[in-house]
Amino acid sequence: MLRRPGRPLAGYDVTFKHHVYDWNDPSPLASLVEEAIGRHEVVAASSEGGLFEYGDDEISISNLAALQGKPIVGSVTNGDALRRRMIAAGKFKLHPRDREEFARIAAAAGYQLRRSEPGPISCQVALGAL
Repeated sequence: MLRRPGRPLAGYDVTFKHHVYDWNDPSPLASLVEEAIGRHEVVAASSEGGLFEYGDDEISISNLAALQGKPIVGSVTNGDALRRRMIAAGKFKLHPRDREEFARIAAAAGYQLRRSEPGPISCQVALGAL
């Protein structure tokens, strides 16, 4: 749809590739990014309702580092006091973070928090290389 005449990607040779992935082992991601860079492909990533909400700090940092500064967007579970109490009382192992906490994680992997849009449960973030 997006490649049709008059659409945002008209005239571009664009494909999206989906890969099954376990974020506990970021080495396949690092290899995939390296291969794409070698082919002069554009690389960007999205993690909506996944890595930044269920992954701990170390896992989040290692996955961001594997992306080598490529643009990434995603969602981050809010870290306000109410949300933290709700998560502590629940059965899901989420990792709530406030804006400063997440910016610190991003910086540890060579990223800058470029944009953060708050929401009632999570905020949407956009990251770019430092």
